[in-house]
Amino acid sequence: MLSVLPALVLLAAPSHPPLALPDAEMLLLSALDEGQALPDPKVAPRDRAGLAWLRSVALDEHPRNPFAKGSRGDREVRALEALLREPRPSPEALASLDLAWAGSHLRLWKEGQGRVRQGLWHAGLRRAWEDRLLELDGPAVVRGWALRHALCFALAEGSENRFAALREAWGDALPDLFVDFQRAFGLLGGPAPTLPLWTLPDVTATELVLAERPGIRVRVQPAEGGTLTVPAGADLWIVPSRRGDQSVEDPFLRDAELREGQAIAERFKQAGLKGFLAASRQPFEERALVYFPVELQVDAEGCIASIRMGDAARVQPRPTP
Repeated sequence: MLSVLPALVLLAAPSHPPLALPDAEMLLLSALDEGQALPDPKVAPRDRAGLAWLRSVALDEHPRNPFAKGSRGDREVRALEALLREPRPSPEALASLDLAWAGSHLRLWKEGQGRVRQGLWHAGLRRAWEDRLLELDGPAVVRGWALRHALCFALAEGSENRFAALREAWGDALPDLFVDFQRAFGLLGGPAPTLPLWTLPDVTATELVLAERPGIRVRVQPAEGGTLTVPAGADLWIVPSRRGDQSVEDPFLRDAELREGQAIAERFKQAGLKGFLAASRQPFEERALVYFPVELQVDAEGCIASIRMGDAARVQPRPTP
């Protein structure tokens, strides 16, 4: 005869108490930040609509409004969606926007990020959107994304005034981030670096002397997707390895990096492309070039004319009129 005691014990065991909404939101946003599957935390009944809104914004192309009609959440979502239906909301409308729900902050972030990447928002509107996300008392993860976005564009535009304003407002909260971007700003106008790399598709060790290639535009970007094409606007493509932790002093690729390099090399060969593999991220980290993709423009004198990094390097080029 089978014992029913284990089942009775499970039934009698207390269930886990529901999480507070901010804790549940943090779990979802942290997973989203790390590219992991979203968890499904349990919250109190009164918090379910707020968590459902965040989850829908994170996962759905067209997020669903889960709030009861006429509720505070419903009014917030309707007002936000009305603003986002405008192709180019006014900076004044963004500055007056008040958001209480984490899902609304994420919705504003994702929509604005997409429009900036498509080249649909001018610099003033982009800055107003960044500033509003930073000023609102929203989730730390979303505000961190907005700050990094703003700093990447300040660097791309060579705007020391924008950088100084951001540091004045937010430097105490994330000092290390500002130190890194200050180092990247210091590269502008200086000699283009020499990088230890491996040629593709033949996987041979070399040194790339960028200062000897005036006028070149260099793209540092993983080789993702199916069919390979040179990133738009790039003259030279450097592919960082997945781990990127091989010593720059090592004259041979380790087994894992060799296999990865050979696989990438085969894809380059099939596509008729040439480029370079960066088995170590140290040369980039030393220069605070840590948010891929990174794009370097070398001027006629062999110096760095501009640096585009992160979201600033993902803006789609607009067609010439």
